[in-house]
Amino acid sequence: MGNLLFVINLSFTLAYLFMIIRNEETDLFNVSNILNEEETVLGLFLNFIAIAILIFIALIIKYLSLAILSNLYRFDNVTNVHFFKIMQASSIFFLLVLFF
Repeated sequence: MGNLLFVINLSFTLAYLFMIIRNEETDLFNVSNILNEEETVLGLFLNFIAIAILIFIALIIKYLSLAILSNLYRFDNVTNVHFFKIMQASSIFFLLVLFF
């Protein structure tokens, strides 16, 4: 459960970073036709939650693909450690990006 909360925290951090970049009128990923264009608090919150869910799903798919590949090469015992070390490094990197 704690590991899942760690992944959710990273997805919220990445969604927040995405919303900051999007607020600067920079459409990096061309999602202007997918997300809601309202500038209300509810519209921004719904966009934030939608982005966080998409990032969370992408991170879970990343874990599943890593688990499949590690099972293929008989590295079963390093899957969890490797994935969460990647998540830890990503969290530190993106938090530093947010500060600067």
